[in-house]
Amino acid sequence: MKKLSIILAVVLSFSLIQVNAQKSNWKDGSNEINIGVKPFHFGPTSLMYKAKVSNKNWVRIGITDLRFREGESGLRLGIEKQRNLAMRTRLIYGLEAGTYFNYDKIDDSIAEYSVDLGIPLGFQFHLTKRILFGLESRPSVGLYESYISEDGGPRETNVGTGISVFNGIKGTIGYRF
Repeated sequence: MKKLSIILAVVLSFSLIQVNAQKSNWKDGSNEINIGVKPFHFGPTSLMYKAKVSNKNWVRIGITDLRFREGESGLRLGIEKQRNLAMRTRLIYGLEAGTYFNYDKIDDSIAEYSVDLGIPLGFQFHLTKRILFGLESRPSVGLYESYISEDGGPRETNVGTGISVFNGIKGTIGYRF
């Protein structure tokens, strides 16, 4: 009787594991971490965390321009929609506000600062249930301010607006959990 109970417990545990494994697919997951990589740039360029709010809506927060040694960085916060397509692919689009700064270590002051509103557009390709690869672009409209000093003279402020329709395509490697 004891052997029968052990065999029954083992069979039930394997069947429960199989049922739970079949419930989880590439569409599941409520959080995501993405590391951005641009072509011809060695190392990661951005780090983004996404949290699922509803079935297709996500909140995204990210640190861009990971060049802390050069004094450059930025922060982005926004919303994203994800639409499942065929063959383990997903369309992503959204709206996010961003800021960027460039700190000049020689002058010990901020050399450039910008605030913008961008529209992230891209695709995600799921390699496995958890690992994904994405391509993303971010057209934006922004206000830019930079400080220029000519040969050690007084700093001049240069303020301008700009529209960036195509700022390149960034590749992302992500993990969904």
